[in-house]
Amino acid sequence: MNPDLVFYLDCCWLIAVLTFVVSLYYIQRQKLMMGDAQTMTQASQIWSMLDDMAENNPSAYRKFIDKQLKEGKEMNAPPKPHMCVQTCIVSMSLTA
Repeated sequence: MNPDLVFYLDCCWLIAVLTFVVSLYYIQRQKLMMGDAQTMTQASQIWSMLDDMAENNPSAYRKFIDKQLKEGKEMNAPPKPHMCVQTCIVSMSLTA
């Protein structure tokens, strides 16, 4: 089989998989944005707790927010490389 055709088919497969994954992401995001009553109640309670903390204990609020920002930054950091893959393209000749 022609290597260019194999590469093209691999790219098409990859695009199809990525399209599927992105579609699932948007479906889940829509569900999350719509939310149910229990989730909305919990979110409201959390915001209320944070408002109370900010008003009654600003230093604890600042410490809490700084901790959340630090943990979020670490969690969303780009992955650290831990290995390397080297490839080469081999030309296939069908002549005898």
